[in-house]
Amino acid sequence: MMVTLSVRLRPRLVESRLNNIEKGEKTEREGFEPSVQLPTHAISSRVPSAARTPLQVCIAKPRCGRVEYGIGFVANVKEASLGRPRYANPTLTGLLVVDKPLGWSSMDIVRRLRRVTGGAKAGHAGTLDPLATGVVICCLGKATKLIDSLMGMTKVYEAGVDLSAFTATDDREGPREEVTVEQPPTREVLLEVLPRFVGEIDQKPPAFSALHIGGERAYKLARRGEVVDIPSRKVRIDAIELMDYAWPIAALRITCGKGTYIRSLARDIGIALNTGGHLSSLRRTAIGAYTLEGAFNEERLQQPIGEGDLLPLPGNATASSQPVSDGNQSNDSAAH
Repeated sequence: MMVTLSVRLRPRLVESRLNNIEKGEKTEREGFEPSVQLPTHAISSRVPSAARTPLQVCIAKPRCGRVEYGIGFVANVKEASLGRPRYANPTLTGLLVVDKPLGWSSMDIVRRLRRVTGGAKAGHAGTLDPLATGVVICCLGKATKLIDSLMGMTKVYEAGVDLSAFTATDDREGPREEVTVEQPPTREVLLEVLPRFVGEIDQKPPAFSALHIGGERAYKLARRGEVVDIPSRKVRIDAIELMDYAWPIAALRITCGKGTYIRSLARDIGIALNTGGHLSSLRRTAIGAYTLEGAFNEERLQQPIGEGDLLPLPGNATASSQPVSDGNQSNDSAAH
């Protein structure tokens, strides 16, 4: 299997424009062309060893000022990095708790951290939707090996549930589907219904979610108007506390395990009450022992971050040891 790419010559570099390649076929992605840079001289021997093993690079004779070469296996093509370290600050290691601002994605935080740390390797341990705020644990350097364990920790949320309407997205981002409620439920009725959702329950994820359906994100299918049917799955909810209630908003504090969709919980509570139900607000206040206390806010993320700003790895965990968890890790993929 060979994929032929065209590259243009430059004084010291050859820049190849490479679209996403799946199963040996080149597929077009409009408006986006990620690039990989390789030395012009002795390409086959100068590609970093991590990429050279799966990559079979061959140079054909120039034609009209261009060079063509083929690659056999492209899984590690992103590792071809001119022989320089992939990260400018690879030694920075530790954890950082961030209070995610409204409107930011979790990856927005990661990209910001890479800049303010001078190019450290960074990742996050659990996604928050852009319309949510609160705790996101960021892992830097070798601490990224602990991401799976951190994602398995118990989470605490404060959620506002609007019982007056459903939405296609199960939050306030989607258009409202108003419902007629002749008699709004009382506080006592809510207190009777909420315990039904405590324990190990079957939960159907939202159609607008990042889960994969046939190799594609569910939300992409839903945005195209396609019918998205995601099967229910087991999730664990440890506690639901009714903090306040004034029709149509119920303020809840939810303690739950990995993979729980609070949007789905809001929808299902509405169904159980014969009302509407969607998430009007969401704030994550804790992941395991990591809370909002001392979390970095948006303003602090504008300033440089160094070793002294980071938290140590949890317990006796090291970057090379088996990651530790709080004992509540699940096999479900993390999503909220």
